[in-house]
Amino acid sequence: MKNFNFWYVALFGVLNFVGLAIGGLATGPGVSSDWYAGLDKAPWTPPGWVFGAAWTAVMLGFTWFMTSVWSQLGTGVERRTWAGWFAMAWLLNVGWNPLFFGWQEAGWALAEILALYAVIVAMARKAWSV
Repeated sequence: MKNFNFWYVALFGVLNFVGLAIGGLATGPGVSSDWYAGLDKAPWTPPGWVFGAAWTAVMLGFTWFMTSVWSQLGTGVERRTWAGWFAMAWLLNVGWNPLFFGWQEAGWALAEILALYAVIVAMARKAWSV
């Protein structure tokens, strides 16, 4: 990476884990709630404790991804574009928990997670050209 800077790791790490904390707060009782327990889940649904570990790994990976991309960008338009992509992914990540757990809107949460997936795929494709 041409301009690797550990401040980028700190920046994206803090942003990602603040988002994770906000999402966690919006989850409320989450996987231990009566509502979640009553859902018809797939037999391979992991136990509740797995979600915290998995999301920590996801946020570490996303921090490294954004640091890797950001380190190779010039200034100006490229950085503003990537900041926009990051903001979209961040907002969609944070927004899923209130939709699913807070308002118990599984349909809207599905639409939202599909939008997040589309943003992540677009970011991955754009990263190949950086």
